[in-house]
Amino acid sequence: MKKFLIFVLIIFLGSIVIVKATPPLRDPEHLDNYELIIESNNDVSIIEEMITIDLRESEETPFPKASVHAEYKLNKSSDTKTVKIALPIVGTPDEVMKFRLDEIILNDKAIVPKFYIGDLWLYNWEDFKEQMESATPLDYNFPADITGTLYTINYEPIKSQFNVSIKNTNNSKIISENNFYHSDGEIFLTLWGGDPDKEYSFFVIGEKVNPEASVSGVAFEKEEITLKQYFNDYLKDDNNENLFNQIMKHNIKSFLDSDSPLLNYWSLVRMERRTFLYIFEAEILGNEVENNLELNYQMFGANDTNYEPDLYKFRYFFYTSESWSSYENLKINIYPPKFAPHLIYDDYNLIEAGDHYESFSPTVLRDVLQFSFSSDPNPQLRRSGFIDFLFIIMILVFVAPIVVIILVAVILFITEKKKERMYKEKRFTRY
Repeated sequence: MKKFLIFVLIIFLGSIVIVKATPPLRDPEHLDNYELIIESNNDVSIIEEMITIDLRESEETPFPKASVHAEYKLNKSSDTKTVKIALPIVGTPDEVMKFRLDEIILNDKAIVPKFYIGDLWLYNWEDFKEQMESATPLDYNFPADITGTLYTINYEPIKSQFNVSIKNTNNSKIISENNFYHSDGEIFLTLWGGDPDKEYSFFVIGEKVNPEASVSGVAFEKEEITLKQYFNDYLKDDNNENLFNQIMKHNIKSFLDSDSPLLNYWSLVRMERRTFLYIFEAEILGNEVENNLELNYQMFGANDTNYEPDLYKFRYFFYTSESWSSYENLKINIYPPKFAPHLIYDDYNLIEAGDHYESFSPTVLRDVLQFSFSSDPNPQLRRSGFIDFLFIIMILVFVAPIVVIILVAVILFITEKKKERMYKEKRFTRY
């Protein structure tokens, strides 16, 4: 009995630890803003930056917006030269469509940037520099001289699946609106033959291929067309305005520059968080002349509902500053939102200065500037209703039986003691 009680007690205490443990909190995903990045092989330095993040006009929404005004003083040691500079942002197509870059001014002259689509989310500044060369402009169209062969699969209706296989694709590039898969140098497509109205096809650039079917009654019709025609007739979605077609074009362009023989449907239409860039050409005056560059744009934060009241979190990535020849003298000004004036956290040593918070450092202190505001100076972590429910269940499952066992043990103990006392009294009476 003792061993059983100890075992139950250990399980009960362990269950309390599990129930009371707080799961790691993950910041809500939202559009991420990055420091300016400059093309390779340059001698341009940022000798001073003042970035002002103004939340005074932001609204109490799940993703509050801030106005950003960034002022740079640039210096170039050699002669005057026109260079490429990019403002990178990372987010989903939906998030990027809401972003607004208001203006870019260099030495009192307005500059109009061009919007580019990049690859999926990147992790270091060198990747961003590569994107400046490989990203796809929004108005991109396929060159007219890229042609290929459209293979349309004609089949007799059968109530089963069948496979199409393609071998020896070393000198071929295959694009499909269906889901091929690649294994050991051979490409496979599994099809359902029960729907005579369903059309299957794929497009081959380069050497023609010899597809084979796993069942009889399958024929392959070939037609020479351009990549542009194939995209417009088979892939383009005229009803989707959310960068869908432009991202597909970028994915195809990247595929053609890669070593992969196959681009199937799911890789073609991937719409996850990715890099987008506003790229502009800037004539930087040389010979140590000071250049003044200004940008006005938006950044987004997110409310963290794990706290009571909500926290409003923001982040700004500085690690792309490593692309510049050198970087120094960073000043940060942050104006809090009216609905959440209390600074709860920051990692750049912000200090209160009247109606805003500010910080100065001789260089970038950390890769990411993170800060959060709240309507209460001491927000508390919310208890999860589900966790409370589990706690009650654990009590019912483990505590109740223990209480019952203890009560039964006490009753048995009292009963035994009573019997023992009665026995002794009876013996005493007899003698």
